[in-house]
Amino acid sequence: MKIFHISAECYPIAKVGGLADVVGALPKYQNNLGATSSVVMPFYDNAFTQKIILSQFMKVNWTLMVIK
Repeated sequence: MKIFHISAECYPIAKVGGLADVVGALPKYQNNLGATSSVVMPFYDNAFTQKIILSQFMKVNWTLMVIK
């Protein structure tokens, strides 16, 4: 099963409230149960995204998608 979480925030990239914690943690546990889970969110140009290794992340228009 493929699951996409679409959210305005996700820890550790963008965090304002509890939603970021849930969206940051839930896909990991879903993947452990056998699902293929990903997060789609707006691209934020902040300190975290400036320090990441480009081979781990890819900019796609307005999203930042994790490549595993």
